[in-house]
Amino acid sequence: MKVTTYIQFNEVNVVSEDLAKVVKEELKNKGIKMVSVTTLDLYYKPEETKVYYVAKTKEDEELTGSVAV
Repeated sequence: MKVTTYIQFNEVNVVSEDLAKVVKEELKNKGIKMVSVTTLDLYYKPEETKVYYVAKTKEDEELTGSVAV
């Protein structure tokens, strides 16, 4: 069974899986390899149309940032 979660706010629809894709692409652009990431926490703020993230790596490094969606 495939489950898709939609977030709706002010007539804008965002698919939760798309948020993860955007953040992963951002991390790749910063030179971070996805195999080194152990956890990725996402915080979507629809009123800002931004997703904030906290990623932890195998080296115990914490990466934070935000991406407009």
